[in-house]
Amino acid sequence: MAILQSVQTALRVLETVATHQPIGVSDVGRHLKINKMTAQRCLQTLCACGWIKREGDAPQTRWQITSKAFSIGRHVAENGNLRETALPVMKKLWEKIGESIHLVIAEGERAVLLERLETPQPVRLFLPMGGSAPLHAVASGKAILAFYDEPFLKRYIAAGLERLTKQTIGDADLLRKQLAQIRLRKWATAVDELAYGASAAASPIFDVKGHVVASLTISCPTSRFPKAVRGKYVALLVEAAAEISRHLGRHDRSL
Repeated sequence: MAILQSVQTALRVLETVATHQPIGVSDVGRHLKINKMTAQRCLQTLCACGWIKREGDAPQTRWQITSKAFSIGRHVAENGNLRETALPVMKKLWEKIGESIHLVIAEGERAVLLERLETPQPVRLFLPMGGSAPLHAVASGKAILAFYDEPFLKRYIAAGLERLTKQTIGDADLLRKQLAQIRLRKWATAVDELAYGASAAASPIFDVKGHVVASLTISCPTSRFPKAVRGKYVALLVEAAAEISRHLGRHDRSL
């Protein structure tokens, strides 16, 4: 696999700043054994992208990392803990129902698949890790969106509600009505809204402060999601999501 030398150098410069901050361009070049011009270009690029900043108003510029780097690190740590906490509960749920179990987070306006346990049945839905969809078009996204604040919801609706199928919610009033119901009952469903033949039920997961951080989802072909089984699935799902939330709370309090 070809390595982009310029990207590799920029990342090494970022690591050097993080380790030795505040640091000047000459010291960066000396640490990495690169010429001053290359070091300066990397530093200016990282600054333009918001990863590093100048320290004070010193005559000779010295650099330090910004909160962006800390934010990314915290996000990775939080999601790592979320996955570790959720997996045992996901496995128990998977053993009870035999359908695909997904752990989903929100990135901006989209629901993103963080972890999955696939059904052993030959007919199944395949969703790639990191795959995403609009929040309003999937049960997992609606379970999260229901607990976001009103300013976010207003911006989200104002941007337009993309319809992936004829069943996808495209009306703002209908979406608000569904979200109000989800807030009360702590679960959401979607039948043929992401794609025809695909259905799901989802329940929100909360951190110790009561903020929604993810959703737990049962996904299956619509043919295996009749109304007769939805009540059973939803009851098990809500219980499992609540268990993950409790475990997250205990972990956070122990830190």
